[in-house]
Amino acid sequence: MPGQAQRTAPAGYTALLLAALAVGAAGYWGPWVNHRAVALILIGQDLGEFVKFLPEVRAGATVMVRQLFYLPPFCTCCLLALLVASSCSRCVGGPALRCHWAIRALCLAAIVPISLALLPPVFSIPVLKSEEFRLQVIGTLFCLALIPGVWLLRRLPPVALMTLIGLCGLTGAAPALWQFGVILPAIQNVYHAPLHPGWGVFATGLGFTTVGILGLAQAARLIRR
Repeated sequence: MPGQAQRTAPAGYTALLLAALAVGAAGYWGPWVNHRAVALILIGQDLGEFVKFLPEVRAGATVMVRQLFYLPPFCTCCLLALLVASSCSRCVGGPALRCHWAIRALCLAAIVPISLALLPPVFSIPVLKSEEFRLQVIGTLFCLALIPGVWLLRRLPPVALMTLIGLCGLTGAAPALWQFGVILPAIQNVYHAPLHPGWGVFATGLGFTTVGILGLAQAARLIRR
């Protein structure tokens, strides 16, 4: 239908969204704290566990919510599910994005390994049941539930789906980067040297922010039409 074609973004728009998401996700697993010694390089995933051992954090002198460092992979899983739902929407108005079925299948499959990044690197059943990791376990289960949940998400209006994509994109970057800026001086004290953020920090910010802007821009376009 002509009206539906006008509401659906070009295939290149979806490719740009996926590319920006890939950059943001790669940045999370890239170096956030650089150091000449490889063993002292910290990636985004490391920070969720590393920061709780810092003296300033243990003494309560520095504000720290370590779960914020797990928002990038959590939001990545949400975004993958929302992108798939937006490309196979069953709501009036049709899909907001174009995406080949094979790409949709790969996006849903990627949720499984990415969701496991929310869990601690070494764990057991008693550890996962502890209060410290309860929120991370719930987050992992929520991400896995998104795979079958896509069939419910696709019934949301396209505007709602694109708005959620925009908000998830911005949430994937801002809280973790803010927390990193707060905690960086404490890391410098431990390293006894001035530290500069690694390329992972900038890739995470650029990738997720771009996803957020593209999602909200498409939502605004759908509202205008």
